[in-house]
Amino acid sequence: MNRYWEVDAFRGLAIVSMIIFHVFYLVVFFAIAKIDLWTGFFWWFPRIIAGTFIFTVGLSLTLSHARVKADHKNTFNKYLLRGLSIFGFGMIITIVTFIAFLILENITGEEQLSQVVYFGILHCIGISIIIGSFFLRFRIINIIIGVAVLIAGNLLNSLRFDFPWLLWLGFWPQGYYPVDYEPLLPWIALFFFGLAFGNIVYKNGTRPSIIPELGSGILTLPFRGLGFMGRHSLLIYLVHIPALAGIIYGIKSLIELF
Repeated sequence: MNRYWEVDAFRGLAIVSMIIFHVFYLVVFFAIAKIDLWTGFFWWFPRIIAGTFIFTVGLSLTLSHARVKADHKNTFNKYLLRGLSIFGFGMIITIVTFIAFLILENITGEEQLSQVVYFGILHCIGISIIIGSFFLRFRIINIIIGVAVLIAGNLLNSLRFDFPWLLWLGFWPQGYYPVDYEPLLPWIALFFFGLAFGNIVYKNGTRPSIIPELGSGILTLPFRGLGFMGRHSLLIYLVHIPALAGIIYGIKSLIELF
């Protein structure tokens, strides 16, 4: 079963959107411009992007499962290892951001550790894949679970707590304002919706007939470009922020020189 171009392109579009948002974030971080990232469009934009990623992971998992569902034991082992590896990359980001913000705090004298990514999108996706391996066959049940999780998560999201130990679940600590925070409640709801969507629309891993094959004409190049980015989304995610940070900081330094 071949990859479906529309799924890769959809993920690629999310990658492009994420890069655009992080450009704005770094412009604010390096004090090049003042933008309120916590209200209006700039509050919703990264959350829509994160939801798109998590939803697409759920969808993609159903397509992957359709190829190997005859071997249940090896399927679980496969998704366990995949989930743990992605979660591991998330932990690397936690360590890197902790060290970076600790150094920055010592240099500037201003509090920075509240921005450390303790449970971001990679943590959430990794755990979601492991949990989702038990729900790969379901449709309506996954929708019901998703709705329940969404409601519970939004209720939690309106509260703040004096302890950090359950921030991974959705108990948002006081004074914690990271740019990347996707706790299981409510974000795993999007994953369950992706599972349900995949099992309903791509039944048995088969593309619906309404979606055509991607041709080879010049008009397909944007979709092919997005598809390429979608297929390499993890690598792009890991390298794009340090690359952007270097470029934007370099631009700021040049501006200050002149």
